[in-house]
Amino acid sequence: MATYTYKYGKILDEIKAQQSFVRLSIDKVFSTISGHIRTRYINRQLLAMAVYYSVKEQILARTINNMYGKSYEF
Repeated sequence: MATYTYKYGKILDEIKAQQSFVRLSIDKVFSTISGHIRTRYINRQLLAMAVYYSVKEQILARTINNMYGKSYEF
């Protein structure tokens, strides 16, 4: 009975070790995927901000040109 319990305990330990390894692997894959999504989202936001500010500068330059009849470029 003691050897049976010992073997059963070892098998359970191996199963737990494999489960934790699989869980870690899955977590790593999902964190990598979420990192890529996060990076893509941040890049998209930065691009949107760059476009917004360049358009804003052009509008400001046109407004100054219209007001003073001079050529200003930023």
